[in-house]
Amino acid sequence: MYSIRRDGAQVEYRDDLEHVTLKVGEEQFADLIGMTEPAPITARSAYEEAIRRPIGARPLAELAGQARRACVIVPDSTRNAPSGRLLPVILDEMLSGGLRPQDITVVVAIGVHRAATGRELDEIIGPFRGRIRLVNHDPYTREALVSLGQTARGTPIEVSRLVYDCDLRVGLAKVEPHEFAGFSGGRKLVLPGVSSESSIVTNHRPEMILDPRAYIGILDGNPVSEDMEEAASRLGLNFVVNTVVDRAGEPVGVFAGDLIGAHRTAVAFLRSYAEVALDARPDVIVTTPGTPLNINLYQSLKPVFAAEPVIAEGGAIVLYSACHEGVGSEDMLKPYDGQTSPDGVIARLKQGYKIQMDHALLLSRVQKKGLKLFAASAGAPAEALKTMFIEAAGSPQEALDRAIAHVQAGTRAAGRPVRVLFFPQPQRTLPTIRPH
Repeated sequence: MYSIRRDGAQVEYRDDLEHVTLKVGEEQFADLIGMTEPAPITARSAYEEAIRRPIGARPLAELAGQARRACVIVPDSTRNAPSGRLLPVILDEMLSGGLRPQDITVVVAIGVHRAATGRELDEIIGPFRGRIRLVNHDPYTREALVSLGQTARGTPIEVSRLVYDCDLRVGLAKVEPHEFAGFSGGRKLVLPGVSSESSIVTNHRPEMILDPRAYIGILDGNPVSEDMEEAASRLGLNFVVNTVVDRAGEPVGVFAGDLIGAHRTAVAFLRSYAEVALDARPDVIVTTPGTPLNINLYQSLKPVFAAEPVIAEGGAIVLYSACHEGVGSEDMLKPYDGQTSPDGVIARLKQGYKIQMDHALLLSRVQKKGLKLFAASAGAPAEALKTMFIEAAGSPQEALDRAIAHVQAGTRAAGRPVRVLFFPQPQRTLPTIRPH
């Protein structure tokens, strides 16, 4: 998907997904970073084995045999979870335990994202279309929610009444690094997945997200993650199937069982191959989100947050992405109205915060460090990028050339070539700087 070709004094980078080709001088090229992923799991028997020999929980069929009404919570399409592979196995296990199709509802955990489309719903439910009820979560309608009190951090626990009313709650999740929850998966199926807008806004509030422990790869002591765990434990997920996938979205690990133990086991497996160590901090990082995050600008910012920890001071990030659904969030742009700096945006967010303003908050945290962003996208309006203090370019090559010129104009790269690192989909990795 991503490759490098050398041609004399130039290095050519190619992205076959976005159909992008970029060129830099050989002396500027630092590296193309990726990770070596485990082989995909293709045998259904392997999925069945994981579900029938769970971590810290009774087998799913046994739990189903004692239930009258059950639900399965699944991620929406932006998570790129292998629902089409795993959900049929999960449903077959539940049916083999004695539940009937009419006793089971599949709930799409959209949080406050847009509802899954008809095509997306068909892809999720697969061969059970028409047999098992499938619905999008509703985070806005009060009658569709039930209150379970508050977490220790004051977050209201308001969750789907449909899910609450079930006596067997099963989750299907994907585990990957997350920009402020540490890792996705597990407890995130409940908060934000099937929680109210108010619960999600409170959990994602600025003082939580700006906590230095609310960071990629951190779970212990992470206030956002621990708040999510408390809410999920209060509701009660009886059984969770956590998956780890490769770049193509194929499962490479399946870890089923209890809410905490199965999730931590999945995280440990992901860490075993996803940690990427760089020898030095590059001046420029060229990045792209890949699918499905290239759907819009809101989702496409995730690789920026992932790359930020390893870039040099005064450096630049080049982002390119199709963004075929545009910005993806009107609320993300609102904190920028009348503001002239990232500090002003953060101050405004602390006084009037809505849920999809979280990426404005994270982007401002990155920009406060003096990092410059250049972006090229056919779908994201240049005016929206400018509003967010991002330099819009007509093409990825123009964005890269301008980023190099920006760094050269500063003091960071004085007297030496600007070092450019190509780092597609960094949000799937845990990047660090190798100690010397």
